[in-house]
Amino acid sequence: MPAVETFYDVSLRLLSEQMDRVDKLDAKLAAVFSASAAILPIFGALLALFGNTRPAAAVGLYVAGIAVYAVLLLLASLAFRISEWSFRPDLST
Repeated sequence: MPAVETFYDVSLRLLSEQMDRVDKLDAKLAAVFSASAAILPIFGALLALFGNTRPAAAVGLYVAGIAVYAVLLLLASLAFRISEWSFRPDLST
């Protein structure tokens, strides 16, 4: 049956495209998360080098960075969580 094979080929191609998009988004999220996880301790170490004479603005920016990192952790956990499984491709086009 050629119609069944054509539907199967279209479904397979669309599902492959969807999985490629998911993989690309996961890679971007992992890159942003790992970069922020590396940068925050580096700035903390630089603040520690100032000792007791660290500027108040630098401390404020560091606290803001920690808050942004906490939000990033929350968003990363929501992004990697599986909400529901759907094995069928979106054939709306």
